[in-house]
Amino acid sequence: MQKRAFARQMAYLSAAYECSVTKERAAVYWHQLGNLPGAAFAEAVVTHVNVSRSFPRVSELRELTQTVIRRSGPKGLESPTVSTEAVLRDNARILGVNEEQYINEILKRD
Repeated sequence: MQKRAFARQMAYLSAAYECSVTKERAAVYWHQLGNLPGAAFAEAVVTHVNVSRSFPRVSELRELTQTVIRRSGPKGLESPTVSTEAVLRDNARILGVNEEQYINEILKRD
């Protein structure tokens, strides 16, 4: 995450909990949380403010961010589209035979 995005989230927490965030506290939080994805961290901050009455601990923000990442993590990859003819052409090349004859012979078997 970028420092500017992190600073915005710390300001958000500061406003939500009506407390000031010292440079020392911000430095510790940055050291511990700065490697997290910015969008997931921002969502975790909003979630924490929605459900908690007190300023979050580092561990709480990390756990919430990990929950966001798991929930919205990478989707399954689509299966590649490969034509039967392309596979047969590759097989013919590997075998060192005429592609057209090989394809015609194989397709007759089916």
